[in-house]
Amino acid sequence: MDYNIYTNAQVNRPDDLNSVPLKTEGQRSVFISDIGKAVDGSYMQYNIVRVDGQKSVYVPIQKQGGDSNTIRW
Repeated sequence: MDYNIYTNAQVNRPDDLNSVPLKTEGQRSVFISDIGKAVDGSYMQYNIVRVDGQKSVYVPIQKQGGDSNTIRW
């Protein structure tokens, strides 16, 4: 499945994505770094992403293996 996550923030480096929260319940948040890691995996560009006509970034987050729940503590 693909999930769209919209944010109103920008990051300067790919590493900074690791501190982006995916889910918050009460005082606890699940960050990208809690379930994986964001890296610059620059491959050859084969598409362009635009949102409302503005260049944007598509960041796929994929669950790997097993029957674990990606965002459950």
